[in-house]
Parts: sequence; C-alpha cells; structure tokens
Amino acid sequence: SFSVAMIVEYLGRIQMVDLAIFNRLLPYVLRSFQKGVVRDFHVGGLMILGALVRKTTFSEPTVDMLFVSIAKMSEREVQEVDADRLLQMSLMVMVQITQEQDLKRFPEKAFKFIVKVKDLLAVLAELTKHFNTLKFMDLFVKMLVEHCMMNFHYEQLLLKLIETFPLKLHVELLTSKLLDLRLGMMAAASSQSCDVDIEELKSCQTVDRLLIAMEKYFPIEMSAVIAKYLQQSDDDKKSNRKSSIVKYLNKFFQGTLHVPMQKSNDILQLCPDHVEAQTGETADRQDNLSGQASVETNNSENAGYIPEPLLERQELVLSLMKRRRQFHIDSESSLHGKLSQQEVQLLKSLLQILLQHVDVLMSQNGASTVGDNTMDTLFDALNIGGGSLSDSAVLDPCKIALESLKAIIFDAFDTNTQNKLFQTLLTLYKSDNGEIRSAALSILRNISMNAMPALAYIENLISQEIDTLQSWDLSPGSTLVKFLMSVAGLLEFLVWKVDLIGRETLVTHLFKLLKKLLLLRRSDKTYDKGNKEFQAGFTNVAYVQQLVLAVLESILDSDVGKCIDSMEQLFDIELLVHYIDTELDTSTRNHTLTLLTKLAKLFPDCVLNHVLRVFSILGERTIIQDDSHSHYVMIQLVSAVVPGWLAKGNMPSKLLQIFVEALPQIPVCRRISFVTHILKVMNEGESLHAFLLLLFRSSLSESQTRKCSQKGSRSSKSEACSKLDSDAWPLDFCRELCEQYPPRIKFPAFVNLLINIQSDLKNSASGDCRMNEMLCLLQKNTMDFVGNQLQQSDLHSKFEKEENVMAFEEILVSLMEQVLQILGDRSLQVTNLSLETKKYVHDSAYTLLNLLIDLIPSTMFANSVVHLLKHSEPNIKRKVLQLISLKMKGDDKPVGNSRRKRKPSGNLRKEVVAHSQGCIESYGLMVSEITRVLMDSGEKGSLKLKLAAISALDICAKNFARKLPDTFVSSLSIVILNLQSGRALTLASLHCATSLISHLGASVLPILPDVVTELIKVSQKNAFASDEKEAIDCFNKKFSDTKLDILFMCLAALEAIANKLGSFLNPYLQDIVNLFVLHPVLNSNPDGVLIEKAANVQTVFAEKIPARLLLDPLVGTYDMAIEAGESSMRSFFHILSVLVRTLDRPSVTLYYRRIFDVCLAAFGLRCRPPTSISYITDIETRAISVFTGLALKLSESTFKPLFVMLQEWADSEVSDSKDIAATWTINRNIVFYRVVNQLADKLRSIFVPYFHYLLNGCIYHLSKSQEASFNKQKKRTKLTTEGVKREQIQKGLTGSEWHLRHLIISALYKCFLYDTIGFLDASRFQLLLGPIVYQIIVEPASEINASVAEGNSFRTREAIPSISEVDETLTLCLGQMAITVGTDLLWKPLNHEVLLCTRNESVRARRLGLDVVKFLMEHLKEDYLILLPETIPFLAELLEDSELTIVAKSQDIIKHLENLSGESLSQYL
Repeated sequence: SFSVAMIVEYLGRIQMVDLAIFNRLLPYVLRSFQKGVVRDFHVGGLMILGALVRKTTFSEPTVDMLFVSIAKMSEREVQEVDADRLLQMSLMVMVQITQEQDLKRFPEKAFKFIVKVKDLLAVLAELTKHFNTLKFMDLFVKMLVEHCMMNFHYEQLLLKLIETFPLKLHVELLTSKLLDLRLGMMAAASSQSCDVDIEELKSCQTVDRLLIAMEKYFPIEMSAVIAKYLQQSDDDKKSNRKSSIVKYLNKFFQGTLHVPMQKSNDILQLCPDHVEAQTGETADRQDNLSGQASVETNNSENAGYIPEPLLERQELVLSLMKRRRQFHIDSESSLHGKLSQQEVQLLKSLLQILLQHVDVLMSQNGASTVGDNTMDTLFDALNIGGGSLSDSAVLDPCKIALESLKAIIFDAFDTNTQNKLFQTLLTLYKSDNGEIRSAALSILRNISMNAMPALAYIENLISQEIDTLQSWDLSPGSTLVKFLMSVAGLLEFLVWKVDLIGRETLVTHLFKLLKKLLLLRRSDKTYDKGNKEFQAGFTNVAYVQQLVLAVLESILDSDVGKCIDSMEQLFDIELLVHYIDTELDTSTRNHTLTLLTKLAKLFPDCVLNHVLRVFSILGERTIIQDDSHSHYVMIQLVSAVVPGWLAKGNMPSKLLQIFVEALPQIPVCRRISFVTHILKVMNEGESLHAFLLLLFRSSLSESQTRKCSQKGSRSSKSEACSKLDSDAWPLDFCRELCEQYPPRIKFPAFVNLLINIQSDLKNSASGDCRMNEMLCLLQKNTMDFVGNQLQQSDLHSKFEKEENVMAFEEILVSLMEQVLQILGDRSLQVTNLSLETKKYVHDSAYTLLNLLIDLIPSTMFANSVVHLLKHSEPNIKRKVLQLISLKMKGDDKPVGNSRRKRKPSGNLRKEVVAHSQGCIESYGLMVSEITRVLMDSGEKGSLKLKLAAISALDICAKNFARKLPDTFVSSLSIVILNLQSGRALTLASLHCATSLISHLGASVLPILPDVVTELIKVSQKNAFASDEKEAIDCFNKKFSDTKLDILFMCLAALEAIANKLGSFLNPYLQDIVNLFVLHPVLNSNPDGVLIEKAANVQTVFAEKIPARLLLDPLVGTYDMAIEAGESSMRSFFHILSVLVRTLDRPSVTLYYRRIFDVCLAAFGLRCRPPTSISYITDIETRAISVFTGLALKLSESTFKPLFVMLQEWADSEVSDSKDIAATWTINRNIVFYRVVNQLADKLRSIFVPYFHYLLNGCIYHLSKSQEASFNKQKKRTKLTTEGVKREQIQKGLTGSEWHLRHLIISALYKCFLYDTIGFLDASRFQLLLGPIVYQIIVEPASEINASVAEGNSFRTREAIPSISEVDETLTLCLGQMAITVGTDLLWKPLNHEVLLCTRNESVRARRLGLDVVKFLMEHLKEDYLILLPETIPFLAELLEDSELTIVAKSQDIIKHLENLSGESLSQYL
C-alpha cells in the first residue's frame, strides 16, 4: 500500500531508528501478522521489518515476539494460493534478523510453529542458494537436535534435512551435538542401575539413526569432524572421555572408514598360530645374541677380528643353509631332512644377526674383512633356484639377504663379486615372486655402479652358441628360455638404469647382441604360432629386440651420448635399415625407426644416404599400420630426415611419389595427419601443388585414358572423360587435404598446379595423343577441383581471417588469368585431341571463371579486365566481357557451353553501394575500354564480341551509371548506333539503352533527340500493319518473334524515357501516341504479353507526362482510332482514363469539358456503329469509366450541368424519321442509364437526389405500351396503375427496350438501396409502384427467346441482359422499395399488386410474383405477418397450379410463414 511504501522509503533515508520511531512502528508490524489480515498487509509488515532490522537493535523479548508472529502467520497461510512466496519472504526476514541481531538461541515457541509449515525445507534450500543463511541454520539445527528426542516429527524433519539440504557447513555442529548427546546417554546409563529405560533406549536409537544418515550423506566431512572430535578429547585431561568415544565409534562404525585404527600387532599376537607366539623363545635368544654381538663389535680394537660366538653361529647357519639347499632348493624331496618351522625361524634369526653384522663390518672396513663363508652364505641365501616360492625355508632367507643388501656399497666388492652379485640380482629381478622381484629391483635401482658388470654379462650372453638356442625348447628351465630371460633382465635394467656409469661402452656389444637376436628371430616359431605361455612372460625374441633398441635410444638421449663425437661410428645404420626391411613385428620396427630418428637428429649425415630406401620400405610396411604409435613414429622420422635431405638439393617429388603410391594402403583415419605433416616438413608452398599433381595423375586410371583415346561411340567417350571415376579415392582425399589449409596456402598451390599442367601440355602438344588426352583430362579435373574449393560455404569467413587479404585477392586474379590463358591456348586446338575432351576442358574452365569473378573484389577485377581487354585474341576478350556481366549481376547462368549452374557466393569483401573513389575510377576505365571494343567492328567475330560488350555495359550501368554519367552517356551514343543491326544486336542494344536511360536520367538530355528518333524508327519498322484485321492475321500466321521481341524492348525503352524525362518529350509526343494508339500490332497480340507491356507503357506515359502536353496529341488520334478498330479505341480510352485519374484540380477545371466531349462522342457510337468496331459495348464501357472518373473529380456546380446536358442528349431528336428517332432515343437512353448506374455505384447516397430528374423518364420507359407508335410528348402525363392495367400487350419488347428497362430497374434499385435522405416518399412510391410491378407481366424481348435457340450469337455484338438477370434485378428492386419506404401502409398496395400478378397466365409472371413475396417475407420477417390475411388466399390458389415449380415455391413460402407466425396455416388454405 501507499503507507507501507512511504514508511520503507523513509527508513531507507535515515541512518538509525530511535526507540520512539521503533515503538510507533512495532504495533503496526505485529498487527500485520495477525489472522484475518489481507496478504498485502502481511507483505507490508515484512518489508517494514526488513528495513528496521539494520537500523536498530531488538531486545530478546521483541525478537521472540516477532519470530512467533511470523511463524504463526506462515503456518496459517500455508494453504493459501501463492503461499511459497510469502513463506520465502518470511524466512528471508528471519534470516536477516539472525544475521543483524545478537541472537543466541532460536525462539522455542516460534520453532514449534515454523516446523509445521509445509515445504519449509524446500524453501530454505532455495534461499541457501542465493543468500547467507549460515547463522540461521546453525540456530535452527541446534534447536532441532535438542527437540528430536521429544517428538518423532522432529526426528523425521531432521532426517529429511540431512538427506535433502546442503548441510556441509553444518556437519561439524550437527555431528558434535549428536555425539555429545549419545555420550551423555552412555554416561547416564553407566551410573544407573542395570534396569533398561525404554525412553532412554529410544533416544539412543534416534541418535544412532541420525548419525547413520550423516555418515551416508556426508562421509568425507564426517571423517574430519570425528578426527577433530577425538583430538579435542585427547586435550581433555580431566576425564577418560576418549576411551568412551573410541569404544562407541568402534562399535557403531564397525566396517566403515571411520573406525579408529590401533596397532594390528596388539590383536594379531593374541592369535595362538601367530609366528611370534611360536618363536617367542627364539626371539628372546635373538635379542641376547644381537646385544652381545653389538657390544663385542663396538669394543673390538681390531676391525678384522670376528668374535668366537659369531663364528659358532656361522657354523650353525652353514649347517642349516646346507639342509635348505639340499632339501628345499635342489631336487631332493625327502621330508626327513627338511627344516622344521622352528628351524626356519632360527635360521631367519641367525641370518639377520650374521648379515646385519656383515653389513656393519662392510660399512667400516670394506668387504675384505668379511670371510668367504659369510659371502657364500649371502649368495646361498639369495639362491632360490628351483625351490617352491610358497616354501618359507626358500623365500624367507632370500628376503633377509636382500634386505641386508639395501645399504651396500657396490664398488667395495671386487670385480668377480660385483659380476656375480649383479647377475644374481638380475636373476631375482625376473623371479615370479612379487616381493623378491620388488626387493631386487629396489637394490638395482639404488646401487651406484659402472657398466663393466653389464658389459661382462653381455659378452657372456653373446658367447653362447646359436645352435643350442635354436632348438626352441620352450619348457621352463630350457636353454632358450634361460637365455631370453637373462637377456631381458639385463636389458630392462639398462633401460631404467640411466645413471649407469659408462653406458656408451655398451653400444658395440648391443649391436652384436642385436645381430644375434636377428638370427634367432628368423626361426622364432612363437612369432607365428603365438605360444601364449612363452609370450606371456615377455621373453620372446621380439621383446628382447625392442629392449636392445630401447637401451640404444636411452644412450642417445643421455648427455653422454650427445657429447661423444665418435658415437656416430658406433651405430650400425645398415643393420637398422636391414631390421626395418626384414622385421615383421610392428613394435620392433617402430623401435628401430625411433632409434633412426634420434640418430638423424644427432648425426644427420649418417642417415641421408639411406632416405629413399628407408621410405620405400616404409611405404610397404610401417605407413599402412593402423595404430597411433606407428603413425607418430613415422611422423617423427619424417621430421628428422626430410629437411636435411631436401637441403642437399633433392627433388621433393621423388619422395612424394613414394607416399602417394603408399597412400591407398594407409588407414583412412591416418592419411590426413600423415600427409599434412609431410607437407609441412617439406614446406607447403613448395610441396602442396606437387603432391596434388601426383594425386590427380593417380586418379586417371589406365582404363579411362584408354577409353578416351579409342575410337568408339560418343557416349563411351563422354562417360570416360567427363569426370573423375566416382570410386576414385584421390579426389576425395584432395578435398579433405585442402580443408586443412588456409586460402593463403592452398590457392597459390592451385595456381602453380595449373601452370605446371599447362607447361606439360605445351611441351607434349605435338606428341603422343594418349599423353595429350591424359594431360587435358588432368587439367579439366584440376579446374573442377579448384571450383569445388571455391564453393565452400565457409570460404568467406576464412578469407576475412587472413592477415593479408590483398595478397590473396591478387592470387585469385592470377588464378583467373591462368584459366583465361588455358582457354586461349592454341595447344587445345591441336588436331589429335577429341572434340569431347576439348569441350570438357572448356566447360570446366568456364565454370571456374564463374566462381572466380564472384570472389575477386571489384577494384582489382576492373583493373584486371582493362588489362585483359587489350588481349589480341577476340575470343579471350569476349570471355572477359561475359565475366563482367556475371561479376556485376551474379546470376546463375554460366557462360560458354558450361551447363553447370554457378552458386553465387558473394564478393570477397562486403562491398557497399557507396563505392570508394578508387573503385569508381577503375570502373570508369573499364567502361571506356568496353566502349572501345564496341566501336571496333572490324575484328573477326565482332558480332559475338559486340553482344558481350553491350551486355557488360548493360550490367555495369546498374551499378555505376549514376557515379559515371559522362562515361556512360558516351557509351549510350555508341549503343544506339546498333539499333538498326540484326535481331540479336538490336535486342541487346535496346536492352542496354533502356538500362542506361533508367540509370542516367537527366544526363541523357544531350543525346535525347537521337535516342527517341532511333527508337521511333525501330518501333514503326517492326509494328507495321494497316489495320487490326491485318495485325491479327499476322499473328495467326506466326508473326515473327523477332519483331515481337524488338517491339517489346522498344516499349521498355520508351517507358524508361517517360519515367525519367517525360517532361522533355513534347516534340515527339504525337509520334509516340500514334504508335501507342494506331498500331494494332501493339494491341492485338493473342498471347497478351505485348498488349500487357503496351498497356503498362501507356499508363506510365499518361502518369508522367502532364495533361497540357499529352491531351492534344491524344484527342487528335480519336477519329483515326475509330478507323483503326477496337484495339486502338481500347488503347485510346486506356490512356485517357489514366490521364483523368492523374489530373490535379487546376487541370480538371481546364480540360474537363474537352474530355466530356470526347466521351459524349463515344456514347453516340451505339446509334451509328462504325464497321471497324464489332463490339460497341466494350468501347462504351471504357468511355463511361472515363466519364465516371472525371465526375468524381468535379464539384457539384460543375457536374450538374454536365449531367443535365447528358440527359438532354439522351432525349433529343436526331432524325425526322420516327423509326430512326425512336431507335436512337432508346440507344442513347441505354448509354445514359448505364452512366447513371455507374454513377450510383460510385457516388451512392450523394447521387440519390439526381433521381428527381430521372423519375418521369423512368416511368415513361417502363410504362410505354408496346403497340403504341412513337410520339414525342414534350410534357408527359402521369400514368396511373389502372391505366397500366388497361394496356394490352400485343407483342414482345425489342432487345434494346428490354435492355433499357433492365438498366432503369437496376438504377432505381440502387436509388432505393442508397437512399438515406428520404427520397422515396409516399407520393414517389405511388408513382413508381405501377410501372415497376408492370414489368412482372411484360413479355421478354423476342430476341432473347430467339437467342436461346441460336446459341446467343447475337450477343457478340450487344450485351443484352438475360431473363434471369432481369428477374433478379426486378425482385431486388421491389423488395428494396418496400424496405426503404418502411411502413405497412405502403407495403399493402405493393403486396397486393404483386399478388395480382400471380394470377397472370404467364408462368414467368406467377413465378416472379412468388419470388417478390418470398423476398418481402424474408426481409420484413415478423412485420410481414400484417400482410398474411391477404396473402393466404392467393397462396391457396397457387397450391393448385398446374406448374409444379409454382406449387413448390408456394409450399416453401407457406412453410416459412408458419415458422414466422408460429402456427399452422393449413386450416386457412
């Protein structure tokens, strides 16, 4: 409300609200929350409270009171419409209060009300997304936790809150509260008796359920909260709180992530089967021995001294190790000698002591102080041989030994020990036991060593006889398996041991190993058979080969490999190439290629000599692999090798040919990325066109070329030569490849591609026919491809992204010039090329040109045209001119013989209408050059050249004529010189002249006389016909299309002149009007096209040329138009009607009388119809239309005299012969009443008063006896109904009298229809009633009856209305007469007179009378019931009529009367 708005606005302006203002506003706010208050009052109170909360401090009772009021209101209004918005607003205010006020606790009473609100949590969740509700939710959650034990509803609400609400920020509060409650319950339960309290148990279950829900929905947050809770319990030193928490959490969260972790040994050692429980005594002895050994070792003054107890233990260890080796490692399987579990534990303890002691000695004094027995014991413990890895006697000593080696200094051992230890660790590294393998790997990774042990190991492996390995015994422990596993272990170590000192010394031996593996690989049965067991261990030959190559790569990658100059000589390139050639395994070949790539980067010269051989091999092998790694390896090799190879001066085409030949075998998904990378490496500007040329050559199959060169049917040649094979992949690949490059790269390549092909064609022009055919097809296919590239939908956006657009535009011009050079090249004219081939090349060239001219910017295009029009070859100049036309208008018609339709794509730049000055100047030069070509008529093929020049001027005029008027006027003066040439040149010149005139406008004035004179001459020459009959005969004899076309274009040119220069045509108007009106050819074309054009031009002339200039020439042709025939008269009145329509008020005053005289003369044609006009009515209608149009522009004072004059003209005597005079009078009155009808239609109620002058004439012509002779009465007497009834009709009416009466009845109907001034009063009603009703019983004209039998042939000359037309008009007239008079006093005589007609002998009279009665009944409705008593007797008589149609109409009327009256009339019939 207004008061709320004022309060809120006031509160917004002040900084603080004092107590007085607050006390005044508080009652208002509280009252707004009460029951029975409208919704707007609630909202207003919330708005005020929201404004108050930041301006003042509320007391705690005030907050409680406000919260309670808002909560009650929310609970109460929850069922109302749009309750969610009010609830949302209420909660927002509560949230605001909690944020702004120091609120410690959520008001309890308000809480009990608010939790009952429906959809509370949903609204709160939505608010939380947009507002800070943290404090509010903390208070709410605390209150909810406190009350959840009291009421199941609160528990369910809290569970729903946990499940649906974003509570992440409140998890700590909620969890802590719940844990405090639960621990309090536990403490209370422990202090009480053993009796179970049911309520306490329910409370515990409630807390448990809530904690379970928290753990389900917030597991991560719960972990952090529990950890923090436990930490706080650790800090609490006053109680044993933590033990209670841990106990509860262990019980409650058992099986989840939140259980507190304790040391596993505390639990595990309680198990009686545990190892430490069984060997407790041994462990104690071990501790004692360890302590004694430490003391003795530390107190020893001689570092090499070994105490006696230790030696005794060594003997015990040796004894136990011997039994281990004999009964657990070797093949003996006697259970009697095997170590027991206690002995195994004792052995482990002794080994730990012994090897720990050895490690200590080694770390102080070196390995020399360690006895042979100790080292033997170490190696013996490391030996697991063929023992079972599930046997603790085998496995555990090895683990202890490996553990003791983690801190050794490898270089401290002698060479033999190093070699032995290294080989032993490699053997363990290949163990099947994961712990052993991991421990060995850890030692190998951490020890610092040089390459000598590895070198010695490789030499040992190489020295093995190849024959012993080729047995291919794949069983475990066989020589081959051991060999491969040893080699694999060594090589894997070398791969990841990158810090091995002196790795480069291994290169030579690694290549020796590679040769040895190559020999093995040739007979590797697993490669073909795929032995799963053998390959599963990764020990087959291929894997080992890959490891060798990987080690060599690793050496090259190291800084050492890059720094040694002699490293290049160590690598056997020939062996690597041999590997590439012979290796069948893809991974091995890829490793070889990777190594070769790295060699090429470091030592390029060593690889260049093998480039072609390598890529030839790869074209058959690696390139065709469908995996990403092979693809990557190949790309890297190309990047490393090709640049250096090209730098040596090698031709890129040699290398590209290899890739093109291999391309069909390359997986489709890999082709593009592979080729684009190759071209990038080879520089796209130098290689793209060469690659495309090779692809296009490959697309021409031998069969296609052979078909084109063979002598055969035309269809076979066409099928072979017209296009690329639809199944040929190179074309599709070329398209996809070019999509990868921007225009600045690919279009220069297209230019170079065409240049290369053209050069090849010139060089072989006189050579082999087959080669020429192939080159021509290659040229055609290339141009088709470039055209397709130009038609890309996103080409323009790519152009605009180019940094140097001008440079690219120049490329397009170069491309266009190159195509024109192809068209003008005489090499295409050599005799050994088939006509089909030449045709296809030309078609492709034209199609490409169509596309290019649409892309080249206007300025650059114009400059190019000026240059090309100076070419010596007329054919080239003609093509350039045709390109101009297409460039300007962008139509879809191709030039030349191309049957393809060009898809316009718009200019490269978005050119606007306002061209730059530079562009205008360029086009001016171009237009001048085109005009020069047009003037030159001596060249060979000048006709086609002139046609092209005129077409170019035509289209240029539409774009630049207004900006270059002088240039185009000069062109027009040349164009009109060709109007008297042949048909094609004349038509083109007329079209161009029309366009120039339309765009130049007043600039044509200096040469207007020449232009108009030439146009009139051409028009008269082609429009000759002596009369209309001759013109129709010409058309029936297929009048020359040439003349029709030329006439049509002449009319278009004259139309353009009238539009632009109409006021300057006065000297030529008489000739032009004579052309329009008097030449029947322009008005008698059966097709109607020329007539329509002539009518349009006539309209333009009448509209654009002032009446003061046009009226005299037009009126002067009237008499000649009558002699010329109907078509000329139609043209005459068409021009006159448009002229009248466009007259302004001063012109109407000046020329209306002259126009009226012309119309009046035309009205008289009905009395004396000329022989040249067969259908007077049409001409009469046009004259009436002109007069009506003129009347609409006249004032009443001017129109009334003309109308009276027209009426007097209709009634005037024109002959002494009574018969002739009567006929003329009727004909004139026909025209007069036709005018009256049209004036009534146009003027409506305005014309009704003029019927005052027409009543006597209407009554006279409607009432005149048909047997009476014509006697002119200067003063006619009034006729009564009785007098009419006494007249006897001896014979039917004439056709003219029938026509006249119909017109009079129609005019009276319109008078009654538009009478809004009360013209039809009682006296006029009585005067007109008899004559009008009399027409019901009048017999139709005898001519109409005759026309039914003769097929209306007489109507070709006159449009006499039919009986049905007259009957319909008469019915409307009598009906409207009754409606207009609007009183039953006059309805009765009308109804009576009409009913009397139903007793006439004429069926037409009876039927027409019933039609009138029905019309009255339908339109007067209930008012007609007054006339019912009089009507029923007549209807009763008619029900017995002999004519069934009369009976049916009577029955229909009776049915409608019964519906109106609501009762049956059968009792009265």
